[in-house]
Amino acid sequence: MAWNALITAPRALALQLSDAEAGTPRQWYWLEIAALQTPLADPPRLPLWLVRRFGPLLAWPVLRASRLPGAALYALHARSVSRISHQSAQDAALAIATVPMLLAGFNLLTPTLAFISWLLLLGGLIWQSVRAGRTPRGAAVRKINPDEDDAAAQLPGPEEIVGLQALLISVGAPPATAARLLAALAEQADTVLPDLLSWLPDLAPAPPDRRTRMRAAWLGWLLIMLPTCLGWVWLPRWPALALCVLWSAGVLAFWQRRSAALLVMVSAVLAYALGRLGHGG
Repeated sequence: MAWNALITAPRALALQLSDAEAGTPRQWYWLEIAALQTPLADPPRLPLWLVRRFGPLLAWPVLRASRLPGAALYALHARSVSRISHQSAQDAALAIATVPMLLAGFNLLTPTLAFISWLLLLGGLIWQSVRAGRTPRGAAVRKINPDEDDAAAQLPGPEEIVGLQALLISVGAPPATAARLLAALAEQADTVLPDLLSWLPDLAPAPPDRRTRMRAAWLGWLLIMLPTCLGWVWLPRWPALALCVLWSAGVLAFWQRRSAALLVMVSAVLAYALGRLGHGG
């Protein structure tokens, strides 16, 4: 079955997102989106599991490929999560391509190179966890005014209101405006998002939390590190070293930029040459 067929299940995805966003305005947003989609008798389970297990930010490629209307709601924060994964992958590529090559230049034994590679994998996970767990620079922390908090507490919560239109009216939108926004949502959900957010700021998803940032960093790190470390289990010395360099460069070339892949390959060659010079001296 083609990949597009596996990931195209917009109604099931919208319902899954509604369940994940229960208790927020986004619950009603996704229920409205789901009501507009054609139901499938047997929706594919893989994209639903990915969204349920990892959340919409980490599963953003699935949402984007599914052509789910309104998924642009998560686009801004999904891009920031993607940048974390990309940076982690770049770090891993440089580490696994240069360190074993440098040590190979010093003519260290193959088991030592394999051991160092696995240490890089495990140590890098700890390092990426610490770095991703820090609050990003410039992250806005909202200070709640007690008077505003009391006023907000008097407003009906999303569980007390049936439907997105009623929720819009409850925050002050004229009924005609709420109806117009719902009609526009049915026709072109992504285009009407700015107007919806202007009336209902709480519709915007929260920035990625510490757990999401850490998972994104682990994803980028393991994508590079795990296959190369496993290569030391089955491959001889030089094929394993070649795998470290070529896999790292190949992933960066496919996922990011060719210039990053070229940098990895040049760095690996220079690291090996430096090791040979040091060993010869």
